[in-house]
Amino acid sequence: MVDPIDDLNKYYTQRQRWQIGELEVLKMFVLKRMNKFSNVFSDSSLRVLVVDHTISFTKFVWMAVMIVLCVTNGMFKIIFAATVMLYLLSVFSSYMYAINVIQFLKNFPSIKQYYINNLGYIVLLPVYNIFAFFVRVCGIVNSINRKASWKTKTFTEEKSEIDDTVKNDFRIIPRISLGLRKLIEREEDGISV
Repeated sequence: MVDPIDDLNKYYTQRQRWQIGELEVLKMFVLKRMNKFSNVFSDSSLRVLVVDHTISFTKFVWMAVMIVLCVTNGMFKIIFAATVMLYLLSVFSSYMYAINVIQFLKNFPSIKQYYINNLGYIVLLPVYNIFAFFVRVCGIVNSINRKASWKTKTFTEEKSEIDDTVKNDFRIIPRISLGLRKLIEREEDGISV
């Protein structure tokens, strides 16, 4: 059992460690069995690899495409309605799962009561799952270019690095713009003379 997370930085760090650890384990033990595509259907570890990592990038791309479609093609109403329907189906599915869990907990009244008292949070579960998905994608990306270690960067540290990178990148734009302007002015001066 895992203790509740105190803040966003601890959550982000914990999920990063779990994601990177999962990828290391899959690399060490599972990829050897991926010699046939049919093994994906019979081996649950390979299914985890395909669903958690391969399909997650297509999910990420699809979310971006939905935003672009809303903005460019005026499909906002259709996409909004589809998203609301998927949200409601996800909540309904989660409630059905929770009712099933509560039935299995009939011999554990204190745990059963805990679940019953927290059923209202299920409405927020799809939002949490989307947030957790983005944290997992960050873990996948971080595992590509970092050597695994117990110490990972917190959300605040990574956000600070991203902010610094963006600021440095935008500092270059005025210099490039100024250089292009001077080059154009020189050419115009050369043409007019």
